[in-house]
Order: sequence, then structure tokens, then C-alpha cells
Amino acid sequence: MRPEIQALRAVAILAVMTNHIVPRLAPAGYIGVDVFFVVSGYLITGLLLREHARTGRIDLRAFYLRRIRRLLPAALVALTACTVLTVAFVPRRSWPEFLGEIAASLLYVQNWFMALATIDPVRSQLDSTPVVHFWSLALEEQFYLVWPCILLLALILARVLGRAGLRTVPILAAVLLLVTVPSFVYCGLKTDAAADWAYYSTFSRAWEFGAGGLMALLPLAPASSRRGSARWCPGSASR
Repeated sequence: MRPEIQALRAVAILAVMTNHIVPRLAPAGYIGVDVFFVVSGYLITGLLLREHARTGRIDLRAFYLRRIRRLLPAALVALTACTVLTVAFVPRRSWPEFLGEIAASLLYVQNWFMALATIDPVRSQLDSTPVVHFWSLALEEQFYLVWPCILLLALILARVLGRAGLRTVPILAAVLLLVTVPSFVYCGLKTDAAADWAYYSTFSRAWEFGAGGLMALLPLAPASSRRGSARWCPGSASR
């Protein structure tokens, strides 16, 4: 892992923690979550492009298994503990709401649970549940599920169009922009009309991952512009 990315992550974590613990010291500390999403887009895109440059393919099965091994065990421990504590200490009348959030977190759709809660007066008071923070992890998992497929399709398109003399990186950038720009516009519109929905929605957050992915392409542009260069390789960031 590159030290500057580790430092950026540390700053983002501190910003979010300070915002939760002492909000007046970091009223905009929630921006740390946005930073994390951009960093995730950068790292995962670089990881997948390096694999393609090295092997000529992207192994989706291996990618998904790595993500499962990395995240699922800790998530299961946390959610099991939350379930036990809910049954032990939460009033029975609140079980459906608490256990519903736990189930949504287990299925990595907690962000949509929260988004729907913002438009339901009955459920909108659940902000203090112990698994509310799983919404950001759900968003990352949704990104991990979809992004490799988008990138793989972009690489296939680049290979086909490359026979006509078009370069790889501009084609990849064009495909990623097709995802990133509409999401950015949607985010702006929804932030003005329904800020809470925009905060949790996958569609209004996708542009942050896309921005990171586009940044991962920047080091590739000089290499791809050299005539006769059959292979190119992203920078050394890892995930």
C-alpha cells in the first residue's frame, strides 16, 4: 500500500470519528466517507487493470472470493454480536426495526434501508441503531459487485476498437465517464431535492467510485500513447 494513500485513509478516519464524537470540532467530518469511496474506486480499478496487464484477463471469481474473505468474517462477528445484544437489551417492540437493519446489513443493502427510512416517518428515528454505519460498507460491496464487470466490458470494447487504431485508455475513460457523469448529475439534483436520499443512495454515490477509477487511469495515458506498446501497467497501489 502506498504511504500517501494510507495517510489519506487515516485522515478520513479521524475526520469521521471526530464528527461522530465531537461534532463541533469537525462539522464536515462526514466527508471522510466520500474520501474513502474515491480511494476505493482508485485502488480497485488499479488492482483490476494490473491483473489484466499481467495476465490478459480479470478473474472475477478470484476477485469476489478475496472480497468475501476480507470483509465477511468480521462483519458476521459484528452482526452476530449486535443480534445477541438486541435480543438481550432492546425492548421487544423494537426488535423488528433493529433486526431488520441487521438483516439489511448482512445482505449489504443497509444503505437502501436507510434511504427508505428517510421517507418513512415511522422508521426515520433509527439513526442510533448499532449497525447504522454498515450503510457505507453496503455501498462498497455493491461497488465491488458491479465495477469489475463494467471494467471488464470496457476492456473488451477497448480490444475490439483497438483493431481500428483507437487507444485503450481513452476508451476506458469514456466508459467510466458514462457511469460517473450521470451519477454526479443525479447526486446534485437529489441533494437539492432530497438530501438524505442522496446521502444513502447507490446511484448518487457511484460517481465517487468512478472518480477514483478515472484517477487510476491517469498514470496509464503516457504509456498507452506510445505507438507499438502492446501492454501497459497501472501504478503500484494495492488493495
